[in-house]
Amino acid sequence: LQSGVPAEQMPLPPARGEDGRVIQAVAVRAVLRRLRRHPRFRQLHRQRAGLLRRLDNPAATKWRLVCESGTTGRWWVREMEFHVEGLCQEAHRSFRSSISSGTADAEHVMMNAFDGNTETFWGSQCSGCVPRAAWLGVDFGTQVKVACIKLVQDERSAQQCPQLVLEYSDDGLLWIERYRYGFGKHVIGPVSSLQADMDERLDDEVDLRPSQRSANFWRLVCAVELKRQWGIYELQFFDDEACKDSLESGILRVMSVPTGSFPVENAFDSLEHTLFKTKCGKCGNSSPECVPCPPSEAFIGAEFTHPVNIKCVRISQLEPGVGNCPEIDLQFSTTNEEGSWTIRDSFLEVGTFALLIPKMPVDGEKVSEAQTNLNTMSMFTFVLVLVSAVTVGTTREELG
Repeated sequence: LQSGVPAEQMPLPPARGEDGRVIQAVAVRAVLRRLRRHPRFRQLHRQRAGLLRRLDNPAATKWRLVCESGTTGRWWVREMEFHVEGLCQEAHRSFRSSISSGTADAEHVMMNAFDGNTETFWGSQCSGCVPRAAWLGVDFGTQVKVACIKLVQDERSAQQCPQLVLEYSDDGLLWIERYRYGFGKHVIGPVSSLQADMDERLDDEVDLRPSQRSANFWRLVCAVELKRQWGIYELQFFDDEACKDSLESGILRVMSVPTGSFPVENAFDSLEHTLFKTKCGKCGNSSPECVPCPPSEAFIGAEFTHPVNIKCVRISQLEPGVGNCPEIDLQFSTTNEEGSWTIRDSFLEVGTFALLIPKMPVDGEKVSEAQTNLNTMSMFTFVLVLVSAVTVGTTREELG
C-alpha cells in the first residue's frame, strides 16, 4: 500500500527450489487478492488516493513567499496577490491577516504589500538577509488553493529577491514547499507573475532584450587598441539611471585583465588618489618594447552576489593620451565563461570623468548598436582629485 505497487506485482521473499517458489507465489498472491477485497484495505486505499490528490492540489489557510536566495539590502515588496488559478487572473483578496518574518519599521508595515498601492511597500526587518530569513504572506482564515502569485518588488536590484519559494501551512509551524521560482534561466524582476512552470518555460536569453536582462557578472571593456596603460581612479556600478543607488555592497569580487603594481582593488576603494592600471599598454619612452592592449582585451568589472541590471556606471580615468580609453563597451554574463559575454551598450568619446548610462531601446531599435555619449565633467570633482593628489604628494606622471 505504501509503495503504490499493485498487490499482484509485489516482490516475494525467496523460497528454496523452483517448485517452492511457484507454490509460494500462488499462495501469497491468493492471499493478497482476498486482502484487497477486505473493507479496511479499501478504506486505506481511498485515504491514500485522497492524500495524493491533496498534495497535488493543496489547500491551506496560510501561504507565504520565502526569499530563498537572500538579499543585498532589505527586501522591499510593493504588492503581492495570491491567485487561485494558474494565469494570475483571479486574485483571492479576502484574508484574515498578513504575516511576515519581521518589519523594518512602523512606516513599512506588512499591509502595505496588500493595499493595492505600488507607492507603498513592506520592508523586511533584515538587511542583507541570509537565505530564508525574509518571508511574507497571508493567513486566509479558511482553506484556499493558490496557483499563481503576482509580485511587485522594488525597482532596485539591491531591494529584490531573485529566488523565491511558495509554501503553505495550516498551523504556521510546519510549512510545506509548493513551488520554486527563479532557479532556471529566468531572473525574477521587479514585476512578475509567479507561475508553476515558469522556470522550465522561460529563458531570458531568448525571451528578453539585453536591456531587460540581469546577470551576476558585469564589466567595462576598452574597445580600441591602447598603447598606454589604461588607468582608472574609481569605478562604481548603479542600478538606477540617476546614478544614486550604488551596488557596492552587492559586489562579491572584482576582476580585471592582468595588472602590474596597480591592482584592480584600487578602482573600488572610494579613494580618488589610488589607481588601477592594466599590465598591457606599455609603449612609452620608458618601455624597452611596445606591448599594446589589443581591442577588447583590457577590461575591469565585478561579480555580484545576486543578478543585477546595471543602469549607470561612473568612471574616473586618466586623461586622453596618458592612459584614457575613449571607447568603452558595457558587457554582462551569467557564467563568466569565454564567449558568454553580451554587449549591453557602447560609449564613444569617453572623457576623464563620465556617467555611462545604457540606452533603453524603443521597439524596432537594434540594442547592441545603440551608441550614446553621456559623459559628464564635474569641475568640483576635478578640484577634489587635484587636492587629493597634492595631499599625498603624488603627481599623475609619477603614478605612470
